[in-house]
Amino acid sequence: MSGSSLTGMSNLSLLDLFREEVRTHGGAFVAGLTALSSDIANVQNIEPLMRAAHSIKGAARIVKVEPVVLVSDAMQEVLLAAMNGTLTLSLDALRVLEQSMKTLTQIARLPEDSYEQWLPAQNVETRNLLADLKTVLSGQPVTPRESVSDSEAVAYAAAHHEPRTGELTAEFIPQAPAATSKRGSPSPLVDLFREEVRGQAQALSEGLVALERDPSNMPLIETLMRAAHTIKAAARIVNFEASVQVAHALEDNLFAAQQGRLRLSPHEIDCLLRSVDLLTRFTNTSEAEFADWLPTENDEVGALIVQLSELAARSFTTSPPITAAIAEPQPSSPQLAEPSLLELFREEVASQSLALNDGLVALEAEPQNLQLVDSLMRAAHSIKGAARIVNLEAAERVAHVLEDVLVAAQQRTITLTSAEIDLLLRGVDLLSEIGASTEADTNK
Repeated sequence: MSGSSLTGMSNLSLLDLFREEVRTHGGAFVAGLTALSSDIANVQNIEPLMRAAHSIKGAARIVKVEPVVLVSDAMQEVLLAAMNGTLTLSLDALRVLEQSMKTLTQIARLPEDSYEQWLPAQNVETRNLLADLKTVLSGQPVTPRESVSDSEAVAYAAAHHEPRTGELTAEFIPQAPAATSKRGSPSPLVDLFREEVRGQAQALSEGLVALERDPSNMPLIETLMRAAHTIKAAARIVNFEASVQVAHALEDNLFAAQQGRLRLSPHEIDCLLRSVDLLTRFTNTSEAEFADWLPTENDEVGALIVQLSELAARSFTTSPPITAAIAEPQPSSPQLAEPSLLELFREEVASQSLALNDGLVALEAEPQNLQLVDSLMRAAHSIKGAARIVNLEAAERVAHVLEDVLVAAQQRTITLTSAEIDLLLRGVDLLSEIGASTEADTNK
């Protein structure tokens, strides 16, 4: 960005968020592929992969990294077809998906001015990947290719004196952009946010009306959940906290419906439609008025979020549908992920909890350090994502609350005193206990 910033977020921070999104979801994607390869017919293993590809595509679209948008979109199409049963994934297909994700992480590591060199018209590796993904989608066998991405990346890294990391999940240290940025002013980002919300809101409105007639349509619920997630991510990029909270609450209710914990009656559908209407109204708000829509400032927003939160909270105490219980006996606790994934989860919790503990202690001495708050928020988000992958609801909810408090601190809607810091540290201790638990104890 040139000169000004978007409510405190510079061009560097936007690129950092994009790179962090690719790093986080890339790691989850590889872990998910490992689980899928050992049980390739299990459709439930495909959903987290599709979400990861979708999240990366959304982040890339915001910062206009077109090669990543194109590849992640093609990956998402393949996974959606597999989840809907119109495509059977082979080991060749998994290999193509893995290579695609490696290429995405490789692109994300490079300087901003190199992204255009990875467009299909200029880069043979991108063309090959898109062609292979198209072949996978058609159900045809894929002919193995000799990878050219490594040699290209090494050559570019040497020319720009860039360090290169070999592992997909290795920690990435973002490179600062050139002093003269090609990015425009903040206004186009807000315009992109408005366009994104209008498009997704229309899909949500039409989908919710259809869902009222067919409340058990799981593919439709999945589509609506992705639309709400996209709005939430776009709102977070432009720092529109009210929109983040409404979209987040909407996504939580759709997730509860997908899990069979919330029955979407006409009353619930009406509440969700009102949240979509509100999100649409947000698009007519100027950037200077974003704060006026915060739940603490606007009674309508506050009341709707409370209502949505009550619906989501009620879902946790709702018994599973009787028909589902008759069709298949339910275990006393949710089915956990593969042991290897649980081990990855424990490693993630151990690492991120250490960062959270150290950071919170430092934050108590320097509560206005927003850069530190941002890093803590990302650590809590990483634990939440990892917990969701291995189906540990307790850890997911604790990390979710931690993240929400840190978001509020980042937006300066709350001040973190010693009492709040102590409460957050207790939350981190609880996450550490869950991470250290045996497999039999993790859902107690």
